Amino acid sequence: MLNKDGYKSKWYKNWFGEEYLAVYAHRNLVEAKNLIDLIEKELPLKKSDRILDIACGNARHAKLLAGKHYQIFGIDLSLTLLESALHYKPNKSFPFLVQSDMRHLPFRNRFDVALSLFTSFGYFRSEAMNQQVINEFVRILLPGGRLVIDFLNPEHVKNNLEAVSERSRGKLKIKEERWIVENRVYKQITINRDKTFSESVRLYSIKELSEMISSAGLRIFKIFGEYDGSKYKDDSSRMILLALKE
Repeated sequence: MLNKDGYKSKWYKNWFGEEYLAVYAHRNLVEAKNLIDLIEKELPLKKSDRILDIACGNARHAKLLAGKHYQIFGIDLSLTLLESALHYKPNKSFPFLVQSDMRHLPFRNRFDVALSLFTSFGYFRSEAMNQQVINEFVRILLPGGRLVIDFLNPEHVKNNLEAVSERSRGKLKIKEERWIVENRVYKQITINRDKTFSESVRLYSIKELSEMISSAGLRIFKIFGEYDGSKYKDDSSRMILLALKE
């Protein structure tokens, strides 16, 4: 169902498949390594920590943590992305992967660290559902557990939005159209003129996201604006929030 502002109901069930892997094959591994280094230093991580990467995709971040011999688990709704992760095993240490909806995590409170990385939040039209996702992050954490949410900075998005772009990847011709309506950013991806997919993310301000995390029972103790550990500013590209379950 396409709403008047461009929101497609359950777009996240249709998009994260083979086409997604082809369109986003260029994902920056250096950025992923920088983010993992930042998390490792600033939480800080311990080898005994049980870590859950929520909406892990093809386990780009989880593999890096597994390569450092952390106890890492990943969940994602897309079986295609999880199967893609299994094609590459760096060593005997590899994330344990589970298919699951982030609104209903199939775990008890057993994790020391929960990760929501690379804007894997704000997908749902309902504010209550997005809050439920945060609540689930908190529920599966042990007392003293830590949460990391790596989210886009809405002001940066508004100031740098590229309305239309086109590129080629192998035999694929990819057209991406982007727009903002009220508090959501939308993207329509057209592949070879005959396949169309959608993305949509709620644009939460730093104040709104902080309040959601706090209302779920966590205390935010650090906020960064870039993967290199720079402090958050109005024009930062990211909002990276670290919070504690006391």
